Amino acid sequence: MTSAKPSRRLGSPPRFGSSSLTPLGGIRHRLGRRQQLVLGPERPESAYFVESGCLLVEALLSGDRRQVALALFPGDVISRSAVPPLPDIAIMAAVPSVVIRLGERTDAAESDGLSRPPMTHFARLAARYAMHAIALNRLTAEERLATLLLELTFRLGQRTHRGCTFDLPMSRSDMAHFLALNPDTLSRLMSRLKGEDLLSTTGRGQVTVHDLQRLAARTPLAAAVQSLCPVPSCGLEGFGEATGI
Repeated sequence: MTSAKPSRRLGSPPRFGSSSLTPLGGIRHRLGRRQQLVLGPERPESAYFVESGCLLVEALLSGDRRQVALALFPGDVISRSAVPPLPDIAIMAAVPSVVIRLGERTDAAESDGLSRPPMTHFARLAARYAMHAIALNRLTAEERLATLLLELTFRLGQRTHRGCTFDLPMSRSDMAHFLALNPDTLSRLMSRLKGEDLLSTTGRGQVTVHDLQRLAARTPLAAAVQSLCPVPSCGLEGFGEATGI
């Protein structure tokens, strides 16, 4: 007897780990790795603030092909209307993550890192969807990887004596699906960047970018990536200043 495949549709019942109230009326949910955040059809629709971790907006295409459409990081806000209306799409936690379901008071509050109105967050998500589509359609494999590594550095990196260091928030398989690359190709490209001393990695999934300027030079989207990130502790002067999104 075969078991039925779990539904990935956004209208399925919500699935969460442990939950708790935030001081401003939101509900904090903890998600385990590969646990699904399901956005229901309620009206008005709920918005969720990513407090920690990394969530992936992913779709299953024909032939069980998987495509990651967007990665969500701390500070991002997501709702049902901000997700492409594909028939089989889900939001999955790439690593253990915490999201806050925003209450009426939380929507307008500058608290828990939510310093912009939700609609501003959604506009930035739309810009990131568009930029990712450009990367997949017009950039080389190495340029795509450089674009992702640059975004991770801007969003998660902390300056150390060796450069800008961050914990990789997704697996090699997740990265490959996000970049539409074969995992072996991804490994080869990472080895090339390490061989050029652009970055180094540890067995704990930690990445250190040794030369941010040289990494930025590997992608024509460097300025756009920085302009769509929060003010980073690891950033590039003169990049990303043209847009006010």
